[in-house]
Amino acid sequence: MGLLENNKYEYFRKGQIQMNDANKKNSHEKPVKMNHKMGRERLTDSFRYASQGLKFAFDNEQNFRIHVVTAFVALFAGIIFALSLMEWVILVVLMGLVLAAELFNTALEATIDLFSRDIHPLAKVAKDSASAAVFVLTIVSFVCGMIIFLPKVIQLFLK
Repeated sequence: MGLLENNKYEYFRKGQIQMNDANKKNSHEKPVKMNHKMGRERLTDSFRYASQGLKFAFDNEQNFRIHVVTAFVALFAGIIFALSLMEWVILVVLMGLVLAAELFNTALEATIDLFSRDIHPLAKVAKDSASAAVFVLTIVSFVCGMIIFLPKVIQLFLK
């Protein structure tokens, strides 16, 4: 039997079966209404929701906190070593990408957990792949950081 066979959630997506009370245990306690506000109120709500997402990730995700601390260390090192404009751009873009990837990973894990707390092979693949994406981006960022900072550190010790 393959990974895609016998996946009860596929039937939910296709609308072939309805959620019963047993399935609703994993869903939200109250339904979320669509926000059709416009203007400043909608913009304010967007920022509030985004800040709630950042707070959740910071409070609940150890790796997100590690990436935030690492980003501050890199910013401090950038100030100390007086990075060029292009080096700053690379540094800031990579920090933003790593943090965004970690947030996407958190969102994906929460969504999968919403549908099933059981360990399902496809859920494992999705979670592991999202985690691997963050890992790959982190490694690329580390290598770029070494390319930017290592010559400056070596030069500091050669003086």
